[in-house]
Amino acid sequence: MVKFKLYGMKILFIIATTHGDLFYSITYLTSILMVAAMTIYIGFDKGYPKISWFLLVMSGGLFFIIGEKAFSYSSGQWMQVFQGFPLPPTQKKTILGGILGLFAGLILAKIWLRFHRPILDNFAIALPLAMAISRIGCLMAGCCFGTTTNLPWGINYGSSSMVYHSHMLKGLVHFHDKISAAVHPIQVYEMLGCLII
Repeated sequence: MVKFKLYGMKILFIIATTHGDLFYSITYLTSILMVAAMTIYIGFDKGYPKISWFLLVMSGGLFFIIGEKAFSYSSGQWMQVFQGFPLPPTQKKTILGGILGLFAGLILAKIWLRFHRPILDNFAIALPLAMAISRIGCLMAGCCFGTTTNLPWGINYGSSSMVYHSHMLKGLVHFHDKISAAVHPIQVYEMLGCLII
């Protein structure tokens, strides 16, 4: 829930992250399904072999999800994996790992399926658009927050957010404060950048 409060002469943008995980899950799933639907449609429209193109796009999607998780592991977690332990659970994701995974999945599937048509240009519109949609979930969950700011468009998060707890540990807010310090809305910046692309 987004609230606007007049505080002195400044309007505060406050986001309560109570249902942030739900918003994030919905936008994440929407963005993945949108990329798949758009790229499958574009490939079919170009006359690509339907089964091969569908498998290629699905392989890219699977590797995107794997890459998001795999590249979020720390070096210590990877040492555990190489010492014979199973993959450690993580809630983290990284979009750069996802994109690297997507490219790896597409290239491997292209080789395996002997697909000789161009593939990456089919993602040129869908991928930035999907990233913009997924940033809405990040904004509402407060998971990827920016640095503190005094700019008028800074966003404050409620006391149940990761932002608030991070600011509490850094001494930027105290127990009696109900909201975090204002932070740059980097999710909005990223949305705008993706839409411009």
